[in-house]
Amino acid sequence: MKAYTLKKPLARSLYENIREEIVTRSIKPGTRLPSKREIASRFSLSLITVEHALDQLESEGFIEARERSGTYVLPQPSYRSSKEDPFEIRLLAEEPLSASEIAAKRLRQTAQRDRRISVQSPRHAGAA
Repeated sequence: MKAYTLKKPLARSLYENIREEIVTRSIKPGTRLPSKREIASRFSLSLITVEHALDQLESEGFIEARERSGTYVLPQPSYRSSKEDPFEIRLLAEEPLSASEIAAKRLRQTAQRDRRISVQSPRHAGAA
């Protein structure tokens, strides 16, 4: 990962810089990112700031956190451009949502993600 000049809110700047590297393929799909603590230490950021940036990247499908393995870059569709802002696209494509509708939508997405994770790594029956 490159060194970054952070000019906006720190989490947003970190998010945008990592996203740019993923979209431009500077960081290849399948690459394991440094740990949250390593990123925080490298850029003198708080752990929560790094978590916010990585959470945003994960929610948008750029990275995937794998339990006890690390965070990995996901393959990206070819139509994504480094100049596109997914927030703007979403606003143009959808009707405005109320706060409660947004919260309900996020809960559904989280539940779906949790189901996928539990299907991928089943717990062993009888383990105590």
